[in-house]
Amino acid sequence: MKNLNYLLILVNIVFFSCKDNDHNSGTEINIGENNKNVTVNTLNPSISVTDQQSDSIDLNGDSIYDLIFEKTPIPLTTGFGLETKITKKDGIQIVLSTINNYSDSLSYLDKLNHERNWSGNIEETLILQSYLNRNESRIIGNFVFNEIKYLGIKIENRYGWVKVENDRFGSLIIDEYALMK
Repeated sequence: MKNLNYLLILVNIVFFSCKDNDHNSGTEINIGENNKNVTVNTLNPSISVTDQQSDSIDLNGDSIYDLIFEKTPIPLTTGFGLETKITKKDGIQIVLSTINNYSDSLSYLDKLNHERNWSGNIEETLILQSYLNRNESRIIGNFVFNEIKYLGIKIENRYGWVKVENDRFGSLIIDEYALMK
C-alpha cells in the first residue's frame, strides 16, 4: 500500500509539472511559418502602393478593410519625400517597437504572442517611414530600408502578419498576409 501511495504521488508530480509556461497556450505563432493553425494568403500579383496611392487588405474576410496602406508626398527642406503610413481599423492591433513606438519591423520566424508591445484597439494611423522635422537626413520609422520585413497583427486573440517591402523612394510592396484560424 505504501508503494502504491508513492506511485500515485510520483504520477501527480509528473502530471502537474508538465504545464505550458505560456498562459495563452496555443496562441503563439512564428512569423512566416505556415502551419495548420494559420491561414496564409499569398497575393498574386502583389499589392504595390506608390506615390499618392493607397490600397487595403481585409484580413479576416468580413468584407471590411482592416489595414489601409498609403504613400504620400511630404515637403522637405530640400524638396519632396514620400511618407509611408498604415491606418488600422477598430479591433486591429499592430506590434509596436519598444524603442521608438513606431510599427515594428519584424523578421521571419519572430514570435507573435501576448508579450509583444501591441498598439491599442482603436482606429489610428501609424508611421512606417517618414522624416523628422521635414529633414531628408532625419528619417524616422522602422520600415526605412528596402528589405522584406513583417508587420505583426492581432485581431481579438488571433495573431498574424503582413509581409511588406518598403522603398522609401518608391513603392510599398505587400506580398502576403496571414492570420490564425
